[in-house]
Amino acid sequence: MEESTLQLISVVAQTMIAVLALVASIAIPLRIRNAQRRRETLDFIHAVRTMWISIDSVVVQDDELLKIADSVLAPGSEALTPAERKKNWISLMVLNAIYMDYLGVINGFHSKQGLKMVRHSLRTLLVDDGFYHLTQSRAYDDGFRELCQEVRKALTVTGAPTLTGTLGVQ
Repeated sequence: MEESTLQLISVVAQTMIAVLALVASIAIPLRIRNAQRRRETLDFIHAVRTMWISIDSVVVQDDELLKIADSVLAPGSEALTPAERKKNWISLMVLNAIYMDYLGVINGFHSKQGLKMVRHSLRTLLVDDGFYHLTQSRAYDDGFRELCQEVRKALTVTGAPTLTGTLGVQ
């Protein structure tokens, strides 16, 4: 080979190495930043979920606290019995846990198989009219509300009975 050809190959190789180094110097920090953001998101979700579990565990143990919590979070629920209040609260606790699983699937924290598990959990609970009503609250994103509508529709198509519930949360 001629010396000029070798020099050209050397220049091309050095250029490729420089480009690869540049790409790596950008890609690696971006990857680290994205991993940090995902971790921060998980930490935030965990903190919020832990806070609600603490509130839930205190409130459902005391009928008077449950009545006060309902007056704040569900105005107009004064006529409910203590048993109806507990059913509402526990339904929300379960629904929020299912919603967190749904968000985990949507945001890539669970496998896509997780959506099948979310559907299965919803299928057993959406038989109750009151529970279904809770799922349609603006507290949940459009995708989750649509998923609940889809699962509920499949229940009515297959002839699964629905239960008229007393969940009075607006």
